[in-house]
Order: sequence, then structure tokens, then C-alpha cells
Amino acid sequence: MTLPMNLGRTVFLTVALALLTLPLLAQRELTVHPFFGSHMVIPRDTTIRLRGTAAPRTVITVRASWLDETYQGMANDQRGWEVSMPTPPACGPHRLDIRGGDERIDLDHLAAG
Repeated sequence: MTLPMNLGRTVFLTVALALLTLPLLAQRELTVHPFFGSHMVIPRDTTIRLRGTAAPRTVITVRASWLDETYQGMANDQRGWEVSMPTPPACGPHRLDIRGGDERIDLDHLAAG
């Protein structure tokens, strides 16, 4: 049994479109609050509290380029997480690497001022 040409093409295009959009539909579990982003200025010589969301009970690891230590937190049952860490003296550029589960968020070109 053969399908009419237009129906076959329509089915093919529908399946192709569905397969191409699947990665867009995959929602990230790990997020950082929109207040934080690359190319931002962070306050110098103080403590900042990074916040975001992740799957419940996910261990969040934050590594700052200006520190030798790694800081950790854990997402609560409402998916919120928070990690506090010291900021550097006025300088830059710096980088923050935030990891949770298999996901990673990199914040680049940070300046302290």
C-alpha cells in the first residue's frame, strides 16, 4: 500500500520537525537566579549568596576562579538552593562554575568592584 505523495511528505516533515525540537523541550533542572550572569560586576570584599533551582536533593558545587576552595549546597524539596562565598578584592576577569548533577552553568568575565 502506498500513501499519496502529499500525505507521505507531510508525515515525513512532521516526524522530522518533532525530532528536531526534542532538545528544545528538554528542560534544564539546574538554574541560577537571573540576577547572576556572565559579564556582571560582583561586590568586592564581601560575601555573596548565589541562588537558583535544581532537582530536589541535588548537590550543588560552586567553584570560583579567585578561590582555592569549592563551595557546596543542596537543593531543598522545593527545588531551591543557595551557596554563600567570599568575593575577591577589586579585580577581574573571573569565572564561576556551578554544577549540579550532570548539568553545569558557567558565568564568565566577572569583575569585582
